[in-house]
Amino acid sequence: MKTLESVSNQMKDLQNQFAYTNDKSKRRSLQASFARLKPVLLILQSGITEESLRMQLLSQEQRLEAVTSRINDQVEEMEKKGSLGTYAYRKKLESDYNVSDIESRIELLCYILN
Repeated sequence: MKTLESVSNQMKDLQNQFAYTNDKSKRRSLQASFARLKPVLLILQSGITEESLRMQLLSQEQRLEAVTSRINDQVEEMEKKGSLGTYAYRKKLESDYNVSDIESRIELLCYILN
């Protein structure tokens, strides 16, 4: 599991690199890395335990599984009716159910725990 100290040191290192870099693409890359670490730092500063993070991860994985199953069922139903445009319908449902948000939460929790 990531520690508060290790993440804090990574962020300080990124800030130092950013301060001494003039290359725009490198600066964008550093900003993206910093933005990825910021929520990790906030979570670790809150004092959440590893067990709690693992429970959250399990909950998000179950939620994603349920939402994905629901989307698949709805798209299958459309296909049985002979409807065209199931790809667009699937994308709309994924957007409505915030699938990308759930996936990003899972990714963040996995990053913290590994």
